[in-house]
Amino acid sequence: MEPSGPLRRSYPVEIFTTSFKIEGQLEPIGHLMDALNDPERDSMLIRQATVSPLSSGGPLSSLALEEMVLSKSDALFIYLADEQDRSALSLLKRVERVIVYLPLFVIRADFHLGGETRVRDMLDSLTGTFLPITDVAIFPLFAPQVAVPTRRDLLLINKKQITFYHAEKPRT
Repeated sequence: MEPSGPLRRSYPVEIFTTSFKIEGQLEPIGHLMDALNDPERDSMLIRQATVSPLSSGGPLSSLALEEMVLSKSDALFIYLADEQDRSALSLLKRVERVIVYLPLFVIRADFHLGGETRVRDMLDSLTGTFLPITDVAIFPLFAPQVAVPTRRDLLLINKKQITFYHAEKPRT
């Protein structure tokens, strides 16, 4: 029997933007990383979403939506809530500990690089928009209204949202 169309699978996720925390089921067309890094697709579909503002004092409270479309360029980072989904990702073997500065967050994590890639070249040479990073520490630069995780074993970070970065200085 012929498949009826592109692969459709749901991934439980937690996504942070500069304004919202979004929890729900990410439903990419095709394989996850291919879909997230496809330059022809500007958005991602999320089903059974809960959208919560990051900061208090605004007129908007949390909303539950059956379906929503999120601009990929607005996602700061994505957490895959299912351990099997995280462990299925292919990671380059060599790691460098890097501190990155995003709008609203500082993140310290291991970036997975190719054999000859230098930290300072990573954003230019690593293909795709979303990069898997591991052993992640998250530091919000604001007083959040929602729960912000402080540690994650793996995140998909939007490299286009990185304001600046530097290698972590080795402890002496």
